[in-house]
Amino acid sequence: MPLDQLDLGAKRLSREQWIENNSEMGKAFFDLNNNQFAFIADGTYCFCQKSSNNMIQKELYSGYRNRPLVKPLQLRMEK
Repeated sequence: MPLDQLDLGAKRLSREQWIENNSEMGKAFFDLNNNQFAFIADGTYCFCQKSSNNMIQKELYSGYRNRPLVKPLQLRMEK
């Protein structure tokens, strides 16, 4: 099945299902009431070793940080 036909979007769950997945820790940490849910996005840098492959080296190099790195974006629902 093609990736665009898979049900991967936020609409695959109802609002009530998203709220049910809140953990007690998430509710306390974010001071959520019973009608709110937490959705966490993290874009932390991960530093890499210098690659011997020039194309990869060019793609990973950050002029801002002056070293090779990747910045994966992690999304997670509190549960």
